[in-house]
Amino acid sequence: MNHKKPFLLSVALFLWFAVSLANGLKAAEISPVAAAKPAIGAGGAPKVARGTPIKDLRLATGFYTVPAAPFICAPDETVVCIILGSSTGEEAQAQLDAARAKNPAAVLLVTIAGKITIATVPLSFGTRTCVFFQPGARISAADPCSAPALVRIQDAELLSLASAAPASGNTRGILDGAGSGIIGIQVVNSGKVHVDGLAIRNCGGGGLAVTGRGAGRYADPVSLTRSTISGGAGNGLTVRDSAQFIALDNRISGNGGDGMVVDSASAILANNICAGNRTGIIVLGKDMTISRNQIIANATGLRLDKNSDCTLVSENAIQDNRTGVEILGTKATVESNSFANDKQVVIGGKDNLLQSNPGLTAAAVTTPGTDYFRPPTIADTHKDDVVWKGSGQAPMGRFDLTIASGKDPMAGTEVTQRLQAARTANPGKVLVARLVGQFKVTTKDGIALPDHTCVLLDGSITNNQTDRCDQMVKMAGKGCVSFSGGRVVSRSLATSGLSGAKGNNTLLISGVLIDLGAVNGHLGTKSVNAINSKQHGGSFVVRGCEIRDSGSRGVWIHVTSRVHVLGNRFKAGGMTIDFDAFGNHSSALYNTVTGNNYHSAIFLEEGVKHNTVFANHCLDNESTAISVHCQAVTGVTEKNTIACNLLEDNGQGKDKSGGADLSFSGLAPEKRSADNYAFNNRIVRNHGRGAINIKANTSNNYIAQSAIVDCPTTVANWTTKSAGGSFAGCIGFTTPQPRCP
Repeated sequence: MNHKKPFLLSVALFLWFAVSLANGLKAAEISPVAAAKPAIGAGGAPKVARGTPIKDLRLATGFYTVPAAPFICAPDETVVCIILGSSTGEEAQAQLDAARAKNPAAVLLVTIAGKITIATVPLSFGTRTCVFFQPGARISAADPCSAPALVRIQDAELLSLASAAPASGNTRGILDGAGSGIIGIQVVNSGKVHVDGLAIRNCGGGGLAVTGRGAGRYADPVSLTRSTISGGAGNGLTVRDSAQFIALDNRISGNGGDGMVVDSASAILANNICAGNRTGIIVLGKDMTISRNQIIANATGLRLDKNSDCTLVSENAIQDNRTGVEILGTKATVESNSFANDKQVVIGGKDNLLQSNPGLTAAAVTTPGTDYFRPPTIADTHKDDVVWKGSGQAPMGRFDLTIASGKDPMAGTEVTQRLQAARTANPGKVLVARLVGQFKVTTKDGIALPDHTCVLLDGSITNNQTDRCDQMVKMAGKGCVSFSGGRVVSRSLATSGLSGAKGNNTLLISGVLIDLGAVNGHLGTKSVNAINSKQHGGSFVVRGCEIRDSGSRGVWIHVTSRVHVLGNRFKAGGMTIDFDAFGNHSSALYNTVTGNNYHSAIFLEEGVKHNTVFANHCLDNESTAISVHCQAVTGVTEKNTIACNLLEDNGQGKDKSGGADLSFSGLAPEKRSADNYAFNNRIVRNHGRGAINIKANTSNNYIAQSAIVDCPTTVANWTTKSAGGSFAGCIGFTTPQPRCP
């Protein structure tokens, strides 16, 4: 029996909200209970009504799930409870230090039940400590106050600070700087620190300031979730030297400095309100993901600094800022965001892309460094004359044509010929070709799209050849290319449905149903790929498609980078979203994968690194939901971030040996998985080996804040054979629900 539930992580509708820069209102704490369900605009970006005060902005339904696991760090841990009532900081610190001296290896569960006043020295929390604020409890600055911070975390790890009931609005725990120059929470030379559900306010030195243990040190992150930071004279959030930082479901508003300043490789910033600050978000790191945020009514909304690289900026509302976005780094993909600002963009850097952003036209791109691409698609059949403007080039107009099959299916070779003829006749324009009717592939090369071509399919392309078909649609070439709508169907062997392999272009595939009907074999020369991005250069986006029965891979990310798989639906296959060898700097967000009949729904393999797997739903797959592995190449599958995925009812196949929801493994010491970060994944009713599977040749993978429900085995560790399910070889941490009196 299936127990299918709604995709809690990514498909809830967003709230209506609005802003006003002119009135300068500070962000007030808004009870999530009082907020209505949000609306969304094109491409998943929050839909923001302009001109409403900042205080009326609402967060969307959150990505963060309350953690649940049978232990905090290890099954044999000792837990010691401490209650801190109203006191001075010195009195509270003495109580903490005494408890730690008595129990040096224990996990301390610290409950703050009153008001702690800080005068000269910050309150310090150390390794293996979980701090809970009772409703209304607070840490406040004294008058006068000379301490540099309210809370200081130094040389520590495996630590959390959370409100006991953060969802109940103003009852959350409070850190109040009382207008002094103090920092709210200061993290120094520390990692694996998690802050959830706190209100940090009136801290002149900054709300949360993080200095990690090294910019190149992965699987050692800090997270900020469901919190508010407001009313400070400095930055709301500053992160330095700490990779894989995650900020979800926060409200950072009305600060005199910048909202978020984040220098963190592979960070994820999603579903945050950054409003009424100097700059909403400043991106300083590489491979960062900025998605579904409301970046509203700042002097500058978003700045991609000159040191940023391979940033994905997707589905954000960037509105009512004096300047919307400054793009100063390299290889950013800025796509499907809503724009409405006094000045839309400032361009610098190189090899950046602005793609399919409602409210943004080519006229905003006035200097070199960034390509502009707004292809007509089935979801956006616009009539703008300018579809493409290459960096430093004159804008290209469009030439529209229709190719209709007529009564009988048209051969793909004729489609290719007509497109090439139109290309020759219109050398300076983008072809916008609508294919109407039924088309069939009659050669192994399929239909070939010329450079600078956008196809809208109103009908179907089929393949019934006896001989092998290399690809049904080929999209190699230069400039820009898009394919949108219709059905691409094969009932015989096709190596690829849609292929951008070896192309060097900006490529978008959107709203296509691809059905390869494949039970044609799974490996080697008989592989079948619905979408092939092998050795592609340039940004490659797959959005809003439905992919069925691919036989092997739904999307193959191989020897390439900047492939972004966003909001697609996959049914049946294996290795469905496959980050294969040298498939780096890419992402899979908001996808649903069901019915895999072998292998993994999402597979990170063969030494891939710097990839993001966020807010996907893996449901009813026979084998593993998400697998991190290395087997065929010498190297390490490393530095990938796997966060907030819903993994539900997987591992139901006859062979339960590989049916974990989250698995880490390697074939040999020189072929291993290490330094990957799994954060706040929700694992429900695993039917195979266990919720989390740890095999040989893995090390220093950090698995934090998991929410594990109805799973007979929580951790299956095949390196120790431990019945208790320890994380030996890797590191685990889960903030428990409060259990101290």
